[in-house]
Amino acid sequence: MRPTLLPLAALLPAVLAGCMDTDCGALAQEDASVEIGWGEDEFHPLADGDVVDLYAGSQGGHHVWGAARTAGIARGHPFYPYDEHNPLVSFSLVAADGTVVAETYPDRFLFREDEDGRGWMSGARVIVYGPSGTEEGAPPLPYTFSVRVEDTCGRVVEDERVVDLP
Repeated sequence: MRPTLLPLAALLPAVLAGCMDTDCGALAQEDASVEIGWGEDEFHPLADGDVVDLYAGSQGGHHVWGAARTAGIARGHPFYPYDEHNPLVSFSLVAADGTVVAETYPDRFLFREDEDGRGWMSGARVIVYGPSGTEEGAPPLPYTFSVRVEDTCGRVVEDERVVDLP
């Protein structure tokens, strides 16, 4: 007779629930911060004046890849990208005249840990609404690319960079 994995599977929810024990009191003692970046599969930092690449989407539009690196933020579930314990992340791209060129609704993302113990996420598709960058009819350069992160402890951090589009 083959041993069954059912007893082990029954323990899985308890083990995973243990991963979600976030000590909000301990986190409150840390400085919370976020750094905006770009990247589909990894985090690349941005500096003011950088050019953020536009990527062609599958339906003829364009997007930029949003990414963020955090410290002092509850990262949520270590394996499931859209778990309710994961931080809510939103991005926006606003032209110099105040025109919103692109934005995302707050969504939950999986935060990985880097070599310095900070959390990072990537792959937020920030869809551009219309002409941008140097295209005819585009709002004026430069653009402000911003990120907002809110964790399950209620901590909110924001960052922005002034960037150009090609």
